[in-house]
Amino acid sequence: PVFDWVKRLGNIDREEMFRVFNMGIGFVLVVRERSLDEVQQRLEDMQVATHVIGHVAEGDRAVTYLN
Repeated sequence: PVFDWVKRLGNIDREEMFRVFNMGIGFVLVVRERSLDEVQQRLEDMQVATHVIGHVAEGDRAVTYLN
C-alpha cells in the first residue's frame, strides 16, 4: 500500500517506481531452475517464506514486468 500511495502522491510512473524502489522485495536469491525446489525447501525448513518473482532470460538487457 505504501508504494501505491507514493506513486499517486508523486505522480510517478510504474517503470520509475520499479527502477527506484525495490517495491517491497527485501531479499532476492537468483538460483538455477534445477535447484529451485531444493532451495525453497531448505528456506521453508527454516520458516522463511519464498516466492518466485521472475526468471533470467537471454535478451536485449531489458526488464519486462508481467504483473
